[in-house]
Amino acid sequence: MRIDAPKCLLSAGLATMLASAAIAAAELPQTPAERAKLYAEAVAQAQQRYAESVRAQPLLKPQPRPCDLSLVATMPSQDTQWSWSGACKNGAAQGAGIADVYFDGKHKWRYVGAMSAGERSGAGEMLSASGYRVKGEYANDELNGQAYVVDVDWQTVGTITYVDGTREGPAWYASGDGSGSQGRYRDGTQVDGVRYSSEGEVETIGK
Repeated sequence: MRIDAPKCLLSAGLATMLASAAIAAAELPQTPAERAKLYAEAVAQAQQRYAESVRAQPLLKPQPRPCDLSLVATMPSQDTQWSWSGACKNGAAQGAGIADVYFDGKHKWRYVGAMSAGERSGAGEMLSASGYRVKGEYANDELNGQAYVVDVDWQTVGTITYVDGTREGPAWYASGDGSGSQGRYRDGTQVDGVRYSSEGEVETIGK
């Protein structure tokens, strides 16, 4: 079953986002207070972005026979349900659309973007009511390229470069406790740059 999203959303909102997923560069604040403030503001903005998305397209009810989504294949909940507003091809989500994912009857995630054979592919954005947000480019259901990430579990916000879902290349992040990091990653590990503690101490990496 297909639930059509409003044409105004697909043309003005989703189409615009799919046209460009460029993430604006930003510098890591230099003091713990500024880094903590940046994180708090990012969470508030992510919550606002989620609310705007839901106003434009109310949450889609779980479908009894939704298109396949790789996004939900490895999720831990035994009662995971979802819906997809776009097209299905060979039983899998295809093209542009919106996916709403529910855990145990409660809405958990919203994905706005493109799918290919049920996998996130191209420009996309993950959102949650709690303030989680990831905006970037996907390939084979993994982040590839530069992404803007607000992670409320780890209490971090930053711009991170990924290759197949692993940190690879330049990145920075600021944490809610005032700590932060800026530098370059290889295979998910920071290999150069600096780390800042919540007390303002500076650690140089790779030298």
